[in-house]
Amino acid sequence: MLTISLRKISLPVLYYHDFYKQLKTPEAPVRYKRITVTAPYPPVPVSKVDVKKEDDKTTTTAASPSEVTVAEDDDNINMTVYYDNTNNLSEIYLARLRTRFPRALMQIIGYLAPSFERLTKITIQSCRIDSYIIYELAKTVNMSSITDICLDGSPVSAGNYFILLDHPQTRIKYLSLCRCNINDEVCIRIATRLHHMCPAERTLLLLNLSSNQITDEGAKCLGQALRTNRRLRYLNLADNRIGDDGASFIFNSLIEFRLTYDETMGKRRRRLEYLKAKNLCIMKFMNESIVKSSDELSQYSRKEKAKRKSKGSIKKEHVKKDKMMGEPTTMTKAELIANDILGPFVDPFCPLDTKAKDGFSYCLGNMVLCYLNLSYNRLAYLSIKKLLDVLQYQKYVKRISQTGLVKVVIEGNDIPMSCVEYQKINDLTRLAKSMHHFSGRMSRASNVGLKPKVRTTRISQLPQLANSGRN
Repeated sequence: MLTISLRKISLPVLYYHDFYKQLKTPEAPVRYKRITVTAPYPPVPVSKVDVKKEDDKTTTTAASPSEVTVAEDDDNINMTVYYDNTNNLSEIYLARLRTRFPRALMQIIGYLAPSFERLTKITIQSCRIDSYIIYELAKTVNMSSITDICLDGSPVSAGNYFILLDHPQTRIKYLSLCRCNINDEVCIRIATRLHHMCPAERTLLLLNLSSNQITDEGAKCLGQALRTNRRLRYLNLADNRIGDDGASFIFNSLIEFRLTYDETMGKRRRRLEYLKAKNLCIMKFMNESIVKSSDELSQYSRKEKAKRKSKGSIKKEHVKKDKMMGEPTTMTKAELIANDILGPFVDPFCPLDTKAKDGFSYCLGNMVLCYLNLSYNRLAYLSIKKLLDVLQYQKYVKRISQTGLVKVVIEGNDIPMSCVEYQKINDLTRLAKSMHHFSGRMSRASNVGLKPKVRTTRISQLPQLANSGRN
C-alpha cells in the first residue's frame, strides 16, 4: 500500500521585474552564497492519509512554522502542492522519490488535474520515470490547463519526451529537460516538432536542454527549426557537446539566409491556402447576404402590393431594391468579416521578412529568439566572430517591433576573454537591452548552480528558470 502525503503551502503572490528588464541588468560575477530564511511563517496546514500496514503501525508527520518534515519510507510518497493567495492549486511538485515513480500516481493526477483550472505547472524532478510516465503525463497535459513541465534530472531510456509536443491542441509553453541524458536522436525528434505549422511551434516559448549530450548534429536540427519558428524566445543549450559547426547552424538562422526550394514552395502553398480560405469566407457571407436580401425583398413586395394605391409606389419598390442589393457595400462587409475571422496572413517568410536578390528569395532571419545560452560547450574563437556578425547584422536590420538577441551566454568555452570581439559583443548586447522596452512578468530567476531558498507561485508569462534547484 502506498501512502501519499500532501504538503499544502499557501504563499503570497510576489510581483517581480519584467523578464526582459532582468536581461538589461549588467552581468555580475557569480557568487555562491548560502541564504537562511529567518522570517516567521504562519503554521503550514498538512493533510495526510495514513494507511495501516500489517503490523498496525502508522507513519507520522511533524510540522514547524517555516518547514514541514514528513516521515518517508519505502511505502510513502511525499507530494507537495502549491496554492496561490486565492487558495487555488497552481503547482504539483514531486522530487527525489526513493522508489520508482508509480504509473498509478500519474493516472490519479491525470484524473484530478482537469478539475483545477489554475493548475499550470507540474514538476517531476530527480525521479526514476519511464516512457509510460511520459505517456500518462502527455494525456494529463492535453486534458488540463498545465502549460509548464519540468522534468529536470528525470531521464527516460526511451527518450520519448517528444510526445509531449505532439497533441494538436497542446498548451505547453515551458519545457525543461535538464540533465535527462538527451542525445542527438532525441534532440532531432524534439526539433522536428518546432517547425512552422507544427502544434508546439504555436505555443512553446521556453526550451531548456542544458546538461545533456547534444552535439553538432542536434544543434543543426535546432538551427533548421529556428529558420521557420517565430515563437520560441528562450533556448538553453548550456553544458552540452556543441562545437563551432553546431553553433554556426544556429547563428545562420538568425541572419539573412537563402530560402531552399522546399521553403519557397511551402511559402507559396501556405499563401494559396490562406487566399482560398479567405475567398470561401467571402463567398459564404455573400450567399447569406443574397438569401437574406431576397427574403426581405419578397416580404417588402407583399406589403407594398397590398398597400399599393398609386403608381408612385412601384418606383419606391425599385429604389428599395437597388438600395438593398448594393454589391460594393456587401463585398466590403464580406472582406472585413473574412479578415476578422482569419486575421492577416502570418508566415515566417512573409513579404516584410523576405527580399529578392539575384533571382532568389532571401529571409532576413529569425528576430524573435532573444535569449541563447551556449555556455560550457566546445566553442572556439570562430564562434565569437560569427556571433559578433549576427549581433551587428541584427542591430541594423531588425524593425522596432522586433527584439533580436538580447542576451547571449557563452562563458565556460575555450574562448579568449580579452579579445576585441568579446568586448564588442558585450557592447552590442548592452545596447540591445537599452533600446527596447519589454512587457510581461516572470518569477525571480536564479543563476546556474544556485538554489533559491524561497519558492513562490508563478502568475507570469515566463516561469522560473528550470535549472534552478529546489529545497
